[in-house]
Amino acid sequence: EARWPLLPRETALRLARAYGTRIGKILGDAASTEAMGEDLGGGLCTREVDYLVAHEWARTTQDILWRRSKLQLHAPPETARRLDDYLNRTIPPKASR
Repeated sequence: EARWPLLPRETALRLARAYGTRIGKILGDAASTEAMGEDLGGGLCTREVDYLVAHEWARTTQDILWRRSKLQLHAPPETARRLDDYLNRTIPPKASR
């Protein structure tokens, strides 16, 4: 947490536990909480979602909130809706086969 002073303590600890040394890939050059992108709720920001999509092949709200972050256990109910809206805006729909 001392290494990432821009993050609230609880968020820094959660990210460190979840990603270990990969936390630097998520935070990148962020110098403020605003640079972490939109707060989707429960400590989940769009920068973390972008990392999960780009590097861990996450594609769905349930995959991110349950399997990858376990945030569904503690996040406010609107987090799933906000994350779903964000994913729908940023991940192109699958092409018809």
